[in-house]
Amino acid sequence: MRSFKWESESDNMPIAERNIKCKNCLSTRFKLKAKGLCSRCYSLTRKFKIVEQWNLENIETLKYYPKDMIFHNQRDFNKIKNGFIRQLEDRLSYLQSNEEMLGGAVNGVDIVPRFQKVSELAGSRNKDFLWHEEDLFDQNFTSKQKKILFSILNQIIESIPWRGIDWNKIFR
Repeated sequence: MRSFKWESESDNMPIAERNIKCKNCLSTRFKLKAKGLCSRCYSLTRKFKIVEQWNLENIETLKYYPKDMIFHNQRDFNKIKNGFIRQLEDRLSYLQSNEEMLGGAVNGVDIVPRFQKVSELAGSRNKDFLWHEEDLFDQNFTSKQKKILFSILNQIIESIPWRGIDWNKIFR
């Protein structure tokens, strides 16, 4: 299980000496909210800490847990808690890897999933959109053009709010 560091030596440093990067995603594109985390990572990390403390025996700890008593059994509890944690970890990891890609070289392998995500968000049912078409971008676009295309696709994806926990994934 992933653990998140809330405090560090830099928390006690003067603002001018602090690193302005988010401690999780390393982004400098978003304002830091608290504990050295940008607003995107802070809310996810905060929710992660709450879910980590869930205890079926103590109903007061079950913030974000389904209120319906049908889910208040050990089997469903374990499945829901583990599913929440896994999805929050995945989202935090995604934000981190996304920032790494924005700062590095971009290839067709990076662009195709972005097109697929935009296609999915637009409601396309074609899950194989641009499947194995990485060479299309690598052979027809310069490095600069690929970077611009990647950035535009990323802006489209980021403009759509994350939908949160996917309950279907938890109960699959």
